[in-house]
Amino acid sequence: MKKILYISAIILLCLKTNAQQNNNNISVSLESNNQIYEEDSKTGASKPDDKFGSNSYIDFIYNKNNISAGLRLESYNPALQSYSNLYNDTDIANKYVRFTNDFIMICAGNFYEQYGSGAIFRAYEERQLGIDNSLLGVNVHIKPTEYILLKLFSGKQRKGFETADSRLRGGDLEFNLSKFINYDKIQIKFGASNINKYETYSGVIEDYQSSIDAYSGRLSADHDKFSFSAEYSEKETDNILDAKLITSKALIINSGLYIGNFNANINFRCLKDMDFKSERNSADNMQNINYLPVLTKQQSYSLNNIYVYSTQVNSEIGFQVDAYYKIPKKTSLGGKYGLNINLNYSKYNNLKTDADNDSGLFLEKGDELLFEDLNIEIKKKFSKSFRTIFAYQKSKYNKGYIEEGGMDLVIKPTVAVADILYKFTRKNSIRAELQHMWNNKESKEWIAGTIELNFAPRLSFYALDNYNYGNEEEKIHYYKFGTSYTKGANRLELSYGRTRGGISCVGGVCRYMPAMRGLSFSILSKF
Repeated sequence: MKKILYISAIILLCLKTNAQQNNNNISVSLESNNQIYEEDSKTGASKPDDKFGSNSYIDFIYNKNNISAGLRLESYNPALQSYSNLYNDTDIANKYVRFTNDFIMICAGNFYEQYGSGAIFRAYEERQLGIDNSLLGVNVHIKPTEYILLKLFSGKQRKGFETADSRLRGGDLEFNLSKFINYDKIQIKFGASNINKYETYSGVIEDYQSSIDAYSGRLSADHDKFSFSAEYSEKETDNILDAKLITSKALIINSGLYIGNFNANINFRCLKDMDFKSERNSADNMQNINYLPVLTKQQSYSLNNIYVYSTQVNSEIGFQVDAYYKIPKKTSLGGKYGLNINLNYSKYNNLKTDADNDSGLFLEKGDELLFEDLNIEIKKKFSKSFRTIFAYQKSKYNKGYIEEGGMDLVIKPTVAVADILYKFTRKNSIRAELQHMWNNKESKEWIAGTIELNFAPRLSFYALDNYNYGNEEEKIHYYKFGTSYTKGANRLELSYGRTRGGISCVGGVCRYMPAMRGLSFSILSKF
């Protein structure tokens, strides 16, 4: 079978060569990320037996009329550090055939999908974190009318180059009330989902539950001036023998207001035992069935990302407020180009517990503050050539509860950032960052700086350093130098430096990354 798949990939690549003359819709994309590791006594970064790590992906996609087909060749030779040891080979990872028309979409093979907010189901990929939980099976969308959408799937979740030891089935029904009554000033939708996981159990315990169901219902309303959505979810526990693990629950509410120069969004979430994995004993991010990203500000600067909150799926209640205001042009504060202000505040606690329910009481706030974060960001453009960003963050991060199982360690970092961009010409620019962190405990004070030279659209250079000068044990520079070159749909990037170990987040999903030092280079190409 493997030989057939490899031959298929070669045939598609040959077809691509002919397609440039015959105008067929065949595309090929390549991504290769590589690292040469070095020992680093200052950070404790180790060099593996094979000092080289490489993750490479080649996608072949064919589109014609209503038919789409594709396959992906993945190679880990060996995998980059921090990736699961399930990534350990070169093989065809994802393959699919899809048919689509106005009534139905049918996909056979590997597919990605999401029901509602993802609280009970989302199959997606995030390569930077080593996550790909696509499903291998059949996925169907049926749209009998313009106001009804039915989704159905059955399959097994990807686990490296194999599949998990469980079967997943699901269905989602969405009803668009506005289209049903032919009213387009506001879009009102209702939805409901069901996910079933069947995982056999061969242990000695009698009556152990193999079939687990999760349900959710949702409502959304969207208007030019406001938006609102709410989703409530429940999941059966994976272990019916533990009386304290009652039904898992989640409530997510999002609202937005958009008036002139003012925009605001409020997010609320409560989670109780919402860890949902395709294998009950898995501790890997790859095996998540549901998707519960962090609802806090997604930071752009390095020092803001040292103490990053991660979703506490078993016990969490809190909210986020994100507000934007643009002071108009030609005012005393706005000047010629206006001035943008962003205010973000979030706060999360654990759930209240009692003697009969140590996993938490749903919708009841506990006494343990997990995370509190205030951010102010001001963007100002002074001319066509010059703009600035000033940012301030003040946080409380309960590291003892989040990372170390309950010990008393609350970190209180404060970060200030100045980001300045100057354009010499329309294509050539220089950007500089200066950051500082004040900290009450642990690593204490940091200072960071970055310089970027950009010669758009092809060439850029950068140098950065994060210096932990307040560390009483050892003052460490986390430096990096790099360059990138872009031509059309092709990009090459080369860098050398030292990376701090810690939690890394992409799109609100987090995982631990070890400290590293060495040379890295990547290639991106589409043809």
